[in-house]
Amino acid sequence: MLNWHKPMQIIRSGVERVRITESRFMPIIKNLVFGIAINVVFFGSLELLTRFVFTLNFNFEFNVGTFRQYHPTRTFSLTPDYKSGAISINSLGFLGPEFQVQSPPGEVRILTIGDSVTFAPLPDNYPRILEKQLNQQFPNDSIKVIVAAVPGYSSHEALDWYDEFLHKLKADITIIYLGWNDMGELHPFGLRYKTEGLYRETTFIGFLMRHLYLARVPYFFLGRIERYMPVDLTPLSEHQEKILAEFYPTHYENNLASLVQKAKAQKSGVYFLSLPGLITHSPTEEELTRMHFPRNMRKHLAVYKAVYEKYLHVLKKVSAETLTPIIYLDELIKTPAQREIFTDTMHINHEGADRFGKYIADQIKNSVAAKILQTRLERSVVGSIFEASRSTDMNDKALNIPSP
Repeated sequence: MLNWHKPMQIIRSGVERVRITESRFMPIIKNLVFGIAINVVFFGSLELLTRFVFTLNFNFEFNVGTFRQYHPTRTFSLTPDYKSGAISINSLGFLGPEFQVQSPPGEVRILTIGDSVTFAPLPDNYPRILEKQLNQQFPNDSIKVIVAAVPGYSSHEALDWYDEFLHKLKADITIIYLGWNDMGELHPFGLRYKTEGLYRETTFIGFLMRHLYLARVPYFFLGRIERYMPVDLTPLSEHQEKILAEFYPTHYENNLASLVQKAKAQKSGVYFLSLPGLITHSPTEEELTRMHFPRNMRKHLAVYKAVYEKYLHVLKKVSAETLTPIIYLDELIKTPAQREIFTDTMHINHEGADRFGKYIADQIKNSVAAKILQTRLERSVVGSIFEASRSTDMNDKALNIPSP
């Protein structure tokens, strides 16, 4: 006969040990779970707060009264109908007065695509001066200049905007002034979360920075420290020369070429503006105090100059390959006295806007005259066809010929 007493004793003993173990470790497990939950809530809240304070995407500018609003593909756009001080955004989200999407008969439409250098100074930026100057030169015709510029836009956002809406405007002439924000962010020494995958190899640190704003906080404070550093006037190191030799702003080339192709497909005459600034020529000691440098260049003038030359080379290359003329504003800033128009590296004051606008008007006046002539001929042909049709109808009625 089997004796079940001993096996049952072993089972009871095992169960008792499990209970003792549970009683020992359960508080530890509970505390661990509670600690993890507290940390998730704390760091989650800190992440949200960081996004609110340090966001680079302007998500939180949406509906808080600023002139820029959140945009799903371009990060931000101008807020329609925003009015404050010298800033006046129309109902279509463009700086300036209202206009129709389809240009009125006889109007020559000029589209100026750009960033803050095109947007400012207000209220008379270079597009406004350009419009006034051309209308003075052609007083019997209507010339409209549309400011398609948003501070902070690079060639990426400009191309996206063109695909989404700007192409609908069917401009007769398109002026493209882009590149400062591209070289400011997308250079071989740029912030990891912006350049990795494009001009740097992807790293785990870069992955964290792209997805966690908390990981970007050190960059924020380093940027503030960098801003107050003295300008570094030393030549490039061998390491820097090697990195810069391998760098080529492919994205800039592709975006500019695409913009030109799409504009010309609509029979728009296209012009580039060069990239005039304090970095264009050798800056004086006083000009160095006005300059601001792209992040992570550590205010190294030789690095900035080398990156600038790379972008300028691409601009000239796209110009040559697409037969798109460049208006060289560099001609207006050869001397330190002429460069007093710059408030920083590339932004200009009202005198600069006046000078740029008038110079551009002089450079494109022949194209404008050709567009005016073309518009008049088209209107004349349409008018002749209308008159001929009306005359035929009147003759048919006089002869009592029924309409088909």
